[in-house]
Amino acid sequence: MDGRPLRTRSYAPTEVRDAPGSIYGIPRHPTRSLLKLFLASLAVLCALASPVTVLAKSQATSPTGAQAGGAPASGIGVLTRPKTAAEVAWEQQKEAAAKAWMQQTNGGTLVRSHNGIQPAGVIRPSCIIDPNTGQCDIYTVISISGGGEYTPEPTDEPNWCGPGSVTTAMMHWNYNAVVNHGSETVPNNANNGYATYSGAQGYMAWLAAHIYIPADSRYGVNQIPYSGGALVGVLKDGLNVATGTSYYIVHPSSTAADMIANVQADIGRDNHPMIYLAMSGKLPEWGPSATVPHYVQGYAYGFWNSGTYDTNKVYFAETLTHAADNRVLSDGDWSTSYNNMWTAIHATTWDEVIV
Repeated sequence: MDGRPLRTRSYAPTEVRDAPGSIYGIPRHPTRSLLKLFLASLAVLCALASPVTVLAKSQATSPTGAQAGGAPASGIGVLTRPKTAAEVAWEQQKEAAAKAWMQQTNGGTLVRSHNGIQPAGVIRPSCIIDPNTGQCDIYTVISISGGGEYTPEPTDEPNWCGPGSVTTAMMHWNYNAVVNHGSETVPNNANNGYATYSGAQGYMAWLAAHIYIPADSRYGVNQIPYSGGALVGVLKDGLNVATGTSYYIVHPSSTAADMIANVQADIGRDNHPMIYLAMSGKLPEWGPSATVPHYVQGYAYGFWNSGTYDTNKVYFAETLTHAADNRVLSDGDWSTSYNNMWTAIHATTWDEVIV
């Protein structure tokens, strides 16, 4: 069944922790310089959107970007620039590595679990009753360090699912830079005035309107007014600027198996979060009538020793609050089956994930 993981954590925008803890016994990723944390182009499906899907790799010859957030789903957007040959080569290399990882590990299941880092080939020998079968089985969760941490979007900014998911991802890459961010004054949601945010929500505002993305020659991952959402390609570029890397690509997942291979490669092999672009109404935290593409951050996956795509799960953080959109049950940490997440991603018609 779909539902929440056992743990739900939310940190107020102004909360600062000098020594962030670990999740599942895994030490937190070392922090990096804030000046290097710029988000390249992230296509943003936000507030009114439904569940988030993993953003897929754009086509090399004529890149496109899904647009998320805002009132109705606006269909396919166009990237602001063609991809370079180096970017295309890197995307192909990353995809090949993900496939090799999947084959080498027989599904990527023997790396990092909720009991800490396990030796290769060792699964915790304990019995849990599988609620789907009533039989004794072993359930393992593989999470990034800091998995499950998130900051909710401001209640008066219902179209920030793109910056919200990226801010959550950046809490893994550079926690202190996010929660200690200064104040940012940005256009408000109605685009008829300004609003000021600080701390983690200030970082989110910076991503939405102020981060400079050289590859796209623009400021901010969101379009203004924010109801226009954000293009997938711009969101991805913004995330790479923020991390100071070229790690993230937009990958079109053609099947559920392809999606989970990338999930396992990013989370299980590389210990990094990812972004799903999904149809909101297909996610467990949304009402089924919601039909807006939406971004969420993926931080973990879990599997039964004898599980299937209908019983194994992915875990993700929802940053949109019920106060901002009453179709959302609540912000927080949620889970859904592999097949359900793939269905949510596929329902956007773009099949894209940022990995």
